[in-house]
Amino acid sequence: MKLLTPIVYLLLLCFASGLCSCTKRYGLYEMNESAQMGSQSGYTLDVDSDEIQDLEYVIQFMQEDREKGWLALTPVQADFVVSEAFQSPYLNFLLAEYFYAQGQLSRALGLLTGIDESAMPMLEVYNLKSKIFEEQGEYELAIDQVNNAILINRSDAELYDQKATIYLNMKDTLSAINYYEKSWYMDTAQVDLAIELADLYANKGDMVSAIDWLGHAENNEGSKRVKYIKIKIYRTQQMDVEANVLLEELLSGGDLTSGGELVAFFEERNQWDSALYYSDQMLEVDSMYIPALMAKAEIYDHKRYYPSAISYYESILAIDSLNQEALEGVRKVNGKIAYLRKIKERREALPSFDFISPNIIKTVD
Repeated sequence: MKLLTPIVYLLLLCFASGLCSCTKRYGLYEMNESAQMGSQSGYTLDVDSDEIQDLEYVIQFMQEDREKGWLALTPVQADFVVSEAFQSPYLNFLLAEYFYAQGQLSRALGLLTGIDESAMPMLEVYNLKSKIFEEQGEYELAIDQVNNAILINRSDAELYDQKATIYLNMKDTLSAINYYEKSWYMDTAQVDLAIELADLYANKGDMVSAIDWLGHAENNEGSKRVKYIKIKIYRTQQMDVEANVLLEELLSGGDLTSGGELVAFFEERNQWDSALYYSDQMLEVDSMYIPALMAKAEIYDHKRYYPSAISYYESILAIDSLNQEALEGVRKVNGKIAYLRKIKERREALPSFDFISPNIIKTVD
C-alpha cells in the first residue's frame, strides 16, 4: 500500500476536521452555506428574523438571487433592506440592479448616486447607469457612462455592443455600425450581431456589405430575420420571384407580416386575384386577422363587388366596432351602391322611343 503524500494527508485531515469549506464567491463576497441554501423558510429573506440585520448575509442572499434572475426577493423585502440603511455601497449596487430589473429606473439611479467608488465594482456601476439612462431616453448621458466603462475595460465586446445600440436609438446608424463591428471583431462568435450588421447595411442600401455580413451567419440561413434581409437584397436586385418565394415560405410558417407584403406586392401590379389568394392564406393562419380582412374588403371594392366588400368590412367591425378604416369603408361603399342605384333609376325613368328606319318609310297611295 502506497504511503499518502503529505499534501493528500493534509487535505484529508482538513476535510475530516471541517476546516476546509468549498465556498462560492460573487464579486468581493463569499457565499456561505446558508446563503446558497436560502433561509429556513424556503429561499426567502425573512424581514422578521435576525438575518435581515446581518449585512453579510443580506449581501450573500442578494448575490445568489441575482444569479437566479431575482426569483426570490420581493418588493417588500427590497424596501425593507433599503429602510435598514446599512450604509453599504456594494449593497446599494445590488439593490440598484434589482430595481432596474423591476423597471424602477429612477430609484435604481438614486441608489448609485454619490456612491463610494473605492467599495464598488465601478465598471458594473457605469454599465448599469448607461442602461438606465438609455431606457430613460437620456442617450448622451448613456454614452458618457458606457465610455467610462470602456476606459476600465477596452476589450469587453458587450460594452461596444451596448454603445452601438445607444447610437442606433439616437438614429445614428453609421456610429452604430462602427461600434457593432468593433464588438464583433472582439468576439466573432456573435452570430446575431452579424445579422444585425447585415440588416443595417441593407437598410442603408449597401447590399454588398449586407451580403458580406450574411456570410458570417451561414448557420442561420433559415432564420426569419435572415430571410427578410435576403428579401430586401432581392428586391433591390429586381429578383422579385426569389423574394416572393421566401415570403411564401415565411407565410407557410405562420408569419402574417410576410403575407401582407405579398398582398401589397400584387396590389401594386393590379394582380387582384393573386392578392386575394394571399389574403386567404393569411386568414387560414388567423381567421380574425384584421389586415387580411381589410385587404379582401378593399380588393372587392376595387373590383366593384360591393356586397362582398361590405361583408368583409362588417367582419372587421364585428371584431373591432370602432375600427375607423372599416367604418369609412362601409360608408364609401354604401355611397357607391346608392349612386349606382340612382343612375339605374334615372335610366329606367327615361321615355322610350321607337325610331323607324328611313328605308322602310311607307308612302301613301
